[in-house]
Amino acid sequence: MNPCIIWATQRSRSTLVRQILELWSDWPMADDEPFDPAVFDGSGPHWQFGWIACRPEAEWPMHLRQVCDEGWIIKHVYDLLPLNFNLALVRAADASGYRHIHLDRLDALARLVSLGVAISSCRWTRDQHGKYQGQPLNVAWLIARHNEAKRQWRAISEKLPLCFELRSERLNTTSDFERLSRFLHVDHARWRETLPRINEMVRTGGQDTAALRPRVPNVAELRRALA
Repeated sequence: MNPCIIWATQRSRSTLVRQILELWSDWPMADDEPFDPAVFDGSGPHWQFGWIACRPEAEWPMHLRQVCDEGWIIKHVYDLLPLNFNLALVRAADASGYRHIHLDRLDALARLVSLGVAISSCRWTRDQHGKYQGQPLNVAWLIARHNEAKRQWRAISEKLPLCFELRSERLNTTSDFERLSRFLHVDHARWRETLPRINEMVRTGGQDTAALRPRVPNVAELRRALA
């Protein structure tokens, strides 16, 4: 199997795709969003390769090439990083023989409601229903993130020589996973062997924030802003 990058936005079921690739791959698996430079405790970036974005931009290509040469499987939320960082990642990955997956959730309203609920309540997993208290969504922030992701993807996609388009809404479709396995040159026997596990992961995965939507007070405001 080729090493690869999943280019995704938050709340697009990218964790599920990463878990499926883990079943197929003998390459090392990077942390979720490993390049996120967020700092939580004041001691430096929390995530695995988050320090790279904190270095001078002129050093990004060298450090990203070192990461890609190690063959990490990467789930990358691209709108958390500057566009120039993402373009440098494209170049480094291509030089190291990577393939690319673009995971897109077509239902933007559902994705942004899910993201807004997660941000306001720290509800990132299915078992945290009780923590959401009906706070209004930060519509302006969500729309800014949505527009930034669209802007960046237009620029990134122009530089990708080979990219598999995967829709979140079709992650229960066996044929899409089979096509993805062929795109990544996964051994067919391994694909068949992992299919029952994949079907179980698809059935039980996800955060189920749709169940919380009736408690969100300003979904209509977000829908109007997206129109």
